[in-house]
Amino acid sequence: STDRGVGEFEKEPLFPGYFWDPSCEIGMEGCLADGKNVGCRFCGGGDFTTPCPASSCHFPGGEPFVPYYWDPDCEMGMLGCWADGIHRQCRYCGEYPYTSIDCPELLSAPPQGAACAFTHKTQ
Repeated sequence: STDRGVGEFEKEPLFPGYFWDPSCEIGMEGCLADGKNVGCRFCGGGDFTTPCPASSCHFPGGEPFVPYYWDPDCEMGMLGCWADGIHRQCRYCGEYPYTSIDCPELLSAPPQGAACAFTHKTQ
C-alpha cells in the first residue's frame, strides 16, 4: 500500500530488480512496477536503465553479515554473485572470502522499512 511504502506483486520477479523509490511519479521509467503503487520501481536491466540499489537484493532468511551490492555484471560462477539466492546481480563483497571484490559505496535500506512486497514467492 502507498501509506506503508510496499509494492504488491502477484509473483516476485527474478529479473529485472526492483526497489521502493519515493521519488517515482507516473510516467517515470520503471515506476508503478507492481501495477498498483507508483513508488515500486523496476531497475537494472532489460528496458530499465535506473541502477539498482543494494536494497534490490532480497534475503529470505534475513540480512547477511557480509556486505553486498547490486552488480549488473554478475554472472554464474563469479565469486559473490547470487548472494541472495534469487538475483544473479546481488553480490557479496569486502569480507572473507570476498576480499578480492571491492565494495562500492553501499546505499542504505529505504526509510522506515519501505519495500516492495509480493504475495507469492518464486521457488
